[in-house]
Amino acid sequence: MDGEKRGRIIESEGEETPRRKAAPFFMALAFSALLVLAALLAPDSARSAGGSDGGVLGERSAAHSETADLKALEKAAEGGDAQAAYKLYQALIKNGGAEGEAEAMKWLEKAANSGDPEALFRLGLASLSGRLMKRDFAKGVELLEKSAALGHPNAGAIAGFLFFKGGNVAPDYVKAREYSLPSAEKGDVLSQYVMAALYSGGLGVDRDDAEAARWWARAAELSYGPAQYELGRAYAEGRGVPKDLEKAVELLQKAAETCMSFTVNNLER
Repeated sequence: MDGEKRGRIIESEGEETPRRKAAPFFMALAFSALLVLAALLAPDSARSAGGSDGGVLGERSAAHSETADLKALEKAAEGGDAQAAYKLYQALIKNGGAEGEAEAMKWLEKAANSGDPEALFRLGLASLSGRLMKRDFAKGVELLEKSAALGHPNAGAIAGFLFFKGGNVAPDYVKAREYSLPSAEKGDVLSQYVMAALYSGGLGVDRDDAEAARWWARAAELSYGPAQYELGRAYAEGRGVPKDLEKAVELLQKAAETCMSFTVNNLER
């Protein structure tokens, strides 16, 4: 997932806070974050393109070697090797097929139960999306929290988003900040937007318009449309930044262009 560009949008739900809610259009795109991440579980993501140039004998040799590798991984995984269990999951997912996927999920759960951060992350996404297992939002969030606690770079960002947004999980703005801050400092735009929204609304923290604007600015610098929009509004109103209508117009135009480009690109897929 390193370097993957994620177009993810935020809006808080529930009762109106003293601050306005984000534009509904942005909310409509918010779930693209989870859909993109859940798509990583698809067999195609692990399947390599092309075939072998060795003909029938080459294919048989490769198949024999792969079988031997799988047996070695299974032996290590049965002995409690979490990394071996996760590699076995990857190999079985790559092969595809309902039987292979079911077997793969068994080893993914074993790797997660052994405390492998990546396995916890993947199993959490599967639980959130309901792909290859029963959908259980509460379990998915719990798994992401465990993965984040072990230092997984993306688990915290998603957990922070879910605790901020609420809905299928009870909003917890203290946890939203706890999980979002490390990712925000590392440049994750979704987490930066969550941090800005928390400070803008005084959610779990004292309201601080200047701090909100600072986080919006960081995300806007990375061409994140919703942050460009919010920062533009801040400049138009002089909220947390000096009032500057020219700067406001510039940012709002960029936000419109960014979101239009995002929409067109997704319609073309």
